[in-house]
Amino acid sequence: MKLRLFFLVIFSHNLFAECVPAISEIGLPYDIKTGRYHRVHPSGNYILISASGDYGSSVSLVDISATTTTGIKEAKAYKTPMIDEAYPVEGSWKLFASPNHTDGMRYYDFKTVLAKEKNAVPVFNDSNHNQYYHSSAELPGSNESLMKFRTLLWQDSRCADYEVSYNPDGSVKNTKKGNSYELCKNLNQTLRNPILSKDGTEVASQDEAGNTVIYKISSNHKCQMDADLGYPTSKVSFSYPDGNSKGKITFVGSSTQMINGVPQLVNGVHLYDRDTKETKFLSKNISDASYPGMTKDGRVVFINRNKHTAITVDPNQLNPDGSIKEDKSKCIQVDNSAGSSLPLPIKPESTAQ
Repeated sequence: MKLRLFFLVIFSHNLFAECVPAISEIGLPYDIKTGRYHRVHPSGNYILISASGDYGSSVSLVDISATTTTGIKEAKAYKTPMIDEAYPVEGSWKLFASPNHTDGMRYYDFKTVLAKEKNAVPVFNDSNHNQYYHSSAELPGSNESLMKFRTLLWQDSRCADYEVSYNPDGSVKNTKKGNSYELCKNLNQTLRNPILSKDGTEVASQDEAGNTVIYKISSNHKCQMDADLGYPTSKVSFSYPDGNSKGKITFVGSSTQMINGVPQLVNGVHLYDRDTKETKFLSKNISDASYPGMTKDGRVVFINRNKHTAITVDPNQLNPDGSIKEDKSKCIQVDNSAGSSLPLPIKPESTAQ
C-alpha cells in the first residue's frame, strides 16, 4: 500500500505540474537607461544593463524578481561601480568584467556588487587585457573552489585565460592569468562582434558578408566552423550546454512573418535551434526589442525599449510566428524545489501580444 501511494504522489505531481507563463512582462525602474547591451542571469532573476554609447555611464544590475514589502513584483535596480559596457563571466556569473578603467579591465564579484553596489571594489584587474567590447565565459573543469574562464576582446581577436581560486567562504583566494593569444588565428581574419558560448568552447562571429557563423574552439585555440546561419543577426546569446544537443542561440534579426494574411519582413527577437535548424519569432507585436539572453532552464529574456519593460518568454509555448500554443505539454515547469536557483514566474504578469 505504501508503494502504491508513493507512485500516486509522483503521478499527481507530474499531472498537475505548473508551467511558467508563456509570456510575462515587468516594468523596469524609470531612472535607468536600457541601452542596447544586456546580459541575463542563468536564473532569469537579474539583467545586467549597459547603456552603450553613453561614455562614462554606469552599468545597472536589475533584479526583475524583486518583491515589495506588500508582496508585489517590482523590479529593483542596483547601482554598480562599472561603466560603459560590462559583461558577466558567463556560466555561474560569479564575476563581472568591466573595461575602460584607469587600471584596465576590472573584475567584480557578483555578490559583493549586490551587497555594496557602487562601493564594491574589484577582486582583481588586468591592465594589459582591456578593451571596450569583450566577452567572458567560464571554462569546463571549473568548480566551487576553482573557476577557469577566458575573456575575448574584439580588436585582433585577443584572448586571455584566467584561474580564480576561492576560499570556503566564497571569497577570492588567488588569481592567475595565462598568456594572451589570438583566438581563431587559423581563420586568417579578425572575428567580428564575437561572443563566447556559455562554456567558452564556441564563439559566434560574422563573416565578411555580415552573416552569423559559429565556430568550435579547439584546445590549441584554433577554430572550425560548426554552423553558418546564412543571414545577419545581432550579437547572439547561447543556451547553456546540453550534452545531448548543440543547443540554441537567440538574437535580434529579421524574418518574414504573416501579418493579417500578408507576408511581411519584421525585425525582432528570434530563437534558432542548431539541431533542427528551425527558427521561432519571440517578439510578436513588440516594435523595439533588444539584446535577448537565455536562462539555464531555456527561457528567453529581453527588453522592450519602447515600453521600458523586461519580457520573459517560454519558447516551448510559442508557435514559430510567436503566437501562443494551446498545447502546454512541453512547457518549462516552475521549479519549487528547495534551494533551487531557478526563479518563480513573474507575477502578476501581463501578456505581451
